[in-house]
Amino acid sequence: MPLRQPHQRRTLVGGSLCGLLLLALGVAQVPEAQLQLFAAQRQLPANTIQDVSLLALLTDQAGRPLAGREVSISIVSGAGTLAAPPPGDDALVALLDRRALPLRLRRAGQGLTVTATPVGPGLYAARFLAAASPGETVLEATALDGTAAPTTAQARIVTSAISQLAVRIADPTLALPAQESTTVLAYVFDDRGRPLPNRNVQFNVVNGTGRIVRVGPQARGRYAAVYQAGQTGGTETVRVTVVDGEVRLAQTLQVQVFAGAALEALALPELVEALPLGAQLGPEQRSTLLISVRDQRGLPVTGLGPDELSAQVMSGPGAVSAVSEVDQELDLPLASGLYRATFTADNRLGRSLIQFVDLQAPERPRTTVEVETRQDVGEVNGVAQGLRSAVFGRTPLPANGRSTNLVAVFPINNDGLPVSASDRTLEARVVRGGGEVSRPMPLPGSGLWFAPYRAPARALAQTAELQFTFFQLGGPTLVDSVFIPYVPHLGPQVVVFPATLPALTDLTAVVDVYDFDADTHRLEEFGDRYLLDIASGVGTILRQPADDGHDPDLIAGDHVHSGLYRIALPQRTQVSFQLTDRLFPGLPSATASLLAEDATTLEALLSPPRLVRGQPAALVIAATDQLRQPFIGLDLLVQVVSGDAQVVGGQAFDHGAPIRELRDAYANDGVYLAELIPGRRLRAGDVVQLQIIDRTTPGGQPLDLSLSVE
Repeated sequence: MPLRQPHQRRTLVGGSLCGLLLLALGVAQVPEAQLQLFAAQRQLPANTIQDVSLLALLTDQAGRPLAGREVSISIVSGAGTLAAPPPGDDALVALLDRRALPLRLRRAGQGLTVTATPVGPGLYAARFLAAASPGETVLEATALDGTAAPTTAQARIVTSAISQLAVRIADPTLALPAQESTTVLAYVFDDRGRPLPNRNVQFNVVNGTGRIVRVGPQARGRYAAVYQAGQTGGTETVRVTVVDGEVRLAQTLQVQVFAGAALEALALPELVEALPLGAQLGPEQRSTLLISVRDQRGLPVTGLGPDELSAQVMSGPGAVSAVSEVDQELDLPLASGLYRATFTADNRLGRSLIQFVDLQAPERPRTTVEVETRQDVGEVNGVAQGLRSAVFGRTPLPANGRSTNLVAVFPINNDGLPVSASDRTLEARVVRGGGEVSRPMPLPGSGLWFAPYRAPARALAQTAELQFTFFQLGGPTLVDSVFIPYVPHLGPQVVVFPATLPALTDLTAVVDVYDFDADTHRLEEFGDRYLLDIASGVGTILRQPADDGHDPDLIAGDHVHSGLYRIALPQRTQVSFQLTDRLFPGLPSATASLLAEDATTLEALLSPPRLVRGQPAALVIAATDQLRQPFIGLDLLVQVVSGDAQVVGGQAFDHGAPIRELRDAYANDGVYLAELIPGRRLRAGDVVQLQIIDRTTPGGQPLDLSLSVE
């Protein structure tokens, strides 16, 4: 297994038994013996996978180890599993086995007791596996002596469960006619911020007619489900629940479902001339009808054909054609939601009411427009005397550098009728507020000109003023202005999970990017639009954010792009990320951060509690990382700074093998054992100074200990 690189340790060890910080240590004293129960970790995740080594330390009143005794360990209260593997058992192998085949746990009261395994003079070892339910477990060690009452000592271990649940939604606004769907994400973690995989996370619609159409996948403590809009509009509520043992957490989020569409219609011109009997249709008998279709969010509804958007003369003379989409007629790559139809007069006079109905929406939204047919309305063409204009598309317009509106300009003569585009020019320019307006183009046979306007890339709200100038031979130059409001582009939202990591080179964090434009679905929005950089700190971007459904991304095409970061150096540092949206250049980048904390905590215990001349002593060092996991693979140098003593091999071992007179109980359990041999020149009251150096981390600060002599 590759070594994991810690940064530094906290000095948590004193010089005598009273000064040593004992992790989950209990002590009981009787005249004949003294028993201590040492748990290498005080807290465990309640996952039925992670276990902890237990050491019972048995000495007489003089501090001499008592070998050959029977020491049992039992669960007094709480839940879990005890085991006494043979010396040398590999805890890492056992951990991997449990991940493949979880153990059946027993609760207190079922007589679960194990006889600890002797691993050296006065040292007895066992292991404890936490239950799935959170809470405190009390363990008791009992030393039996046929001539005296049993000696007991207790230790307490807390199993922690989920402590936090955070939920996010990719798109909080959906359109009902298309039965749009969106992803709901849940982040599950414990009190230290550790992601918790393989939890029972449930997604339910508790208010509304929508439904959860897919649950999963889940990875790295992140859980996904797909919500689909139902048959009615309104505010719907989705509840996310996670149950972990006896802990139940729930969060709700809301989805706005917009059921209908808003239709607006405009007739240009509003007056047409009756068709004389036997005559052919001319421009005087036609009116262009413009129909704007937007959903209740203000988003243009595109792609409607005659079967989805109907046109009908409800009363009065004349006829109306089927609708067509203006963007397609002009061959513009827009999404303005603007349609047109043509009203033609017949030989009857009167006012006609034309109705347009959106047949795809459940509520069948509709709008009407009136056109009046008269005997004589005047002459078309001639000299233009005025300009009429209107703006179509999303309102207000997002200032992202790509969103567009379509401006319609209608030059009219003194009779209010259209004039031909021949020998005439319409120019457009932005005079205030920024953005770009394209050269206006005429729509043949209608008298209408259309000019696309693209909003600027800005992080502030403003109103753009567009000025149109109409040039004609033999007539006045006409000027008109339109005003288009736009709202600031806020950019994507970034979630780094987990937000805190131990400073270890093999650990990673997911960077989830939530699109700001999740309510639109252009193909380019789902590509490699984001560039994730490390603005400060160190590390490696293993994978740029992608929305392709490959790890770490959970669901493809859902407007959540996921990337992966890995720590590069084993040191405490604040890592800042900068996210650039390449689809919308020129906009402010989004930022996020991650904290890499101190990796290693070392906690120690000496047995016997005072050094005795010529008698080996066990220095037990429990190493845990920032996430309270056993820290294996450390290279711990233990050296004597002053005093008559020596350390066998000059280091602490986690190899599960004999050292000299003592042995390390279990391999790869994060509990390191150093065998200390006091010299015969020592006298009572002397002090031996030790120093522990973690050579896994270059430049790490040593940890100093002071040990008293009996």
